[in-house]
Amino acid sequence: MSAGGPPSDAPSADDIPTAVFDSLTVGVWTIDPDGVSTYINAHLLQQLGLAREQVVGAPVLHHFHPDDRHTVLNHMRMRRDGASDAYDARLVGADGAVLHVRVHGSPLLVDGTFVGSVAIITDLTDLSQAATERDRALQAAERSSVTTTRLVARTPAGTA
Repeated sequence: MSAGGPPSDAPSADDIPTAVFDSLTVGVWTIDPDGVSTYINAHLLQQLGLAREQVVGAPVLHHFHPDDRHTVLNHMRMRRDGASDAYDARLVGADGAVLHVRVHGSPLLVDGTFVGSVAIITDLTDLSQAATERDRALQAAERSSVTTTRLVARTPAGTA
């Protein structure tokens, strides 16, 4: 270590943003103006079961569920107009597993010029599965209630 300087193994200023993004427990994904991935953090790579080399340089749409690609493309177009927003979509992992996510997207501007987009991606899979289970339970309860009502209606008065 030099006198008054950082230790020789300290990260450079250029390494710090990557180290910060890779330490987060939400996904971070950046794309260029053409929708090609320029960065994806370690957390999202782990969730998708992919290596960085499989994502960076590839169109971001390839990793979204086919039924959601039109929606994602519309939101990407909104970034060009300077809009930030959030929407739900599905990513598809290397093993084909579907990951329900909320995408918080914003345009990336350098000196007022659009150079791409950044997204913070939150996993909603557990919430989505819980909602599906809740809906199934409600439907089962409703069917049971209807069946009980029909049985009671068919029972002669005074025999129940």
